[in-house]
Amino acid sequence: MRRQFYCFFLGVFALLGASCATGAKRSSFAGYPPLPFFWECRPGRINVTIDRVREEGIAGQIETIIQTWLDGNQNYDIKTDRVLFLDVTMEQRSFIRGAEFYNTIYISCVLRDGEGTVYARENEYTTGRRNLVVAPEQYRIMKRVMEKLLGDQEKRYRALADYNGKHEN
Repeated sequence: MRRQFYCFFLGVFALLGASCATGAKRSSFAGYPPLPFFWECRPGRINVTIDRVREEGIAGQIETIIQTWLDGNQNYDIKTDRVLFLDVTMEQRSFIRGAEFYNTIYISCVLRDGEGTVYARENEYTTGRRNLVVAPEQYRIMKRVMEKLLGDQEKRYRALADYNGKHEN
């Protein structure tokens, strides 16, 4: 009897968990030039579309989140004239499954220079009840992207410090 209860409970939990979200799928790319290449990151073009309607207000919120994250976490110890821009595209579409509303969200972030050369790309898509209209969700998504991109920058910073230490004569 106990085993049947646990199997039933596990089955219900799995069904409920699967119906809420598919889980995020991600892909990324990074192809930076060899050292001594280093850059400063700034917000670029930000486009947010919800159910085929451009959302300038949410795009402004995303830009503020990015700029605040950069101001608080970017390493400014190395002065550089290389500026890379972070372009963000977010799209959300709503649909009904059964009697419930769901959203599919696609995020594409591209780190590029002024001429359009792409150095890194982060993509994510998910389906569930999350919503881009909600500010904490915007922050959650951008935090993950910014941690990845600034983590790459920090690795390059440490490698550049090692490079400069070995090549100073």
